Parts: sequence; structure tokens; C-alpha cells
Amino acid sequence: MEMSVIDFKAKCTRVFHTIKKERLPVEITRRGKVIAIVQPAPGKDISVRGTQGSHLER
Repeated sequence: MEMSVIDFKAKCTRVFHTIKKERLPVEITRRGKVIAIVQPAPGKDISVRGTQGSHLER
């Protein structure tokens, strides 16, 4: 999947859930050029909580 940095900023929580579910990387682009790749962590699925829970579980 590929998306612009503006779309990623607007939808980042949803994107993280999609990455976790589908186990596929997302390319973040600026002006059509890839600037980052967000991919699932290796190994077991992880649970990500927001700033109120503020921790990762493996």
C-alpha cells in the first residue's frame, strides 16, 4: 500500500491497525517519492495502545 504523508497524518491510527491485521508494509510518500516504510514488527502480533494506555505489549 502507498499513501501520501498528508493522508498518513490524518489516518495514522487506522493505518497502524491495517498494518497489524494485514501484515503488509505501507510506503509513505511526499511529492511521489517514498520517504518512509511502515511495516509490521517481526514475530508475534503486538498490541498497540494510544497515548492514554501508552505502552506496547509483545
